[in-house]
Amino acid sequence: MLADVEEKLRRGNQVLFDSSSPCLWEFCRSMEKMHRKNRILWALECAEEMVAEWEQAYPQELRPRQALWECRRWAAGEIKMPQAKAAILACHAAAKDLQDPWAAAMCHAIGQGVSTIHVGRHALGIPIYYLTALVRRNPEDYESRVLGQVARYLTRMDDWERADISGYTWAKFLQKEEKIPGEA
Repeated sequence: MLADVEEKLRRGNQVLFDSSSPCLWEFCRSMEKMHRKNRILWALECAEEMVAEWEQAYPQELRPRQALWECRRWAAGEIKMPQAKAAILACHAAAKDLQDPWAAAMCHAIGQGVSTIHVGRHALGIPIYYLTALVRRNPEDYESRVLGQVARYLTRMDDWERADISGYTWAKFLQKEEKIPGEA
């Protein structure tokens, strides 16, 4: 199932997954069906977990934590997009500054995850970059970890889609109910 990843490793690609990766097909279908706010909460949960992992390796590098913090505030309507965008861009910039393939993938995964607030399709960046980070951490033995993480994503997406999110405070631009593609 991960032959595409092997091929990308062989070619020296930086990013090892994309929307056409067979292991992400079910993820993509599930993500497209999620309600916007539920998807945002799922993405923020993923970002929180990734930031915790990040801080174990780079405790002095605060840009990923700052991006998560600012985007939580943005989703709640406490700040406007420009402030959150600056923090997201700073998180992505950390990837270049550190010049570590694992760190780069993690920064991009976190940055894409928190950007889900603005554009729902950014949620796809979470597995694209986080799974790349898993492979970068141990390129000789990754298949079970990658497939286990994809299964975990699907479970948590389902949990968030069924969750009662009525107690959350949302920015005005997120308060509108959106129509799911295919729903009447």
